[in-house]
Amino acid sequence: YLSPLAILLRGGQTRSFHRPLHEYINSLANNGLLVNRMQELDSYDERESANQSRAENLADREIPLFLALRAVKIGAAG
Repeated sequence: YLSPLAILLRGGQTRSFHRPLHEYINSLANNGLLVNRMQELDSYDERESANQSRAENLADREIPLFLALRAVKIGAAG
């Protein structure tokens, strides 16, 4: 969980990234930004739930796959 990871496809294209939360927050802070909103988004899809086990459905509802952050410049006017 604490190790950064990039998943690569053939041809060197990046499919996805994983970074620990502190890397996101610290990078924003190092650039003068303050996080003022955060939301974790799950991947639960009711249409697909019928084809999955109970454990898979629970994991899809409880384990977020996406993180949304909103940050503002510290000391910015307006």
